[in-house]
Amino acid sequence: MQASRRAAACLAALGVMTAACNGSGGVDPNTPTQMALSAGDQQAAPVNTALPNPLVVIVKNASGNPVPNVTVHWAVVTGGGSIDPTSTTGQDGTASATFTLGPTSGAQTAQGAVGSLTGSPVVFSAAAQPAAGGGGGGGGGPPNPTP
Repeated sequence: MQASRRAAACLAALGVMTAACNGSGGVDPNTPTQMALSAGDQQAAPVNTALPNPLVVIVKNASGNPVPNVTVHWAVVTGGGSIDPTSTTGQDGTASATFTLGPTSGAQTAQGAVGSLTGSPVVFSAAAQPAAGGGGGGGGGPPNPTP
């Protein structure tokens, strides 16, 4: 009788330990721990226009696997442009945002952030180029003769 109680206790303890580990070596696969730049840094576009490609970050867990359904908060840091305020990571762990440059030519920056994750915030740099001129219209031709 004593041996069967010991065996039952051991099996119960084993079940608790297995449940606590989530079957992933103690790492909850849905807990984000880090984020990094994935794509979209160092682009250029005319002032007051969107960059040609979105800014993209990737969010991962402690094992380096992508984590879906994490909200990324985006903000313009310099340049006065605009960006989507939030986006959510997909199954691949990436989230993206469209960055529209501000009205002044030169360096502009935006960032994506997730709380206190390692690597947060991720800062992206862009170059705002002067808007192309319209050519001035050509001057209008010779004056009309007077009658």
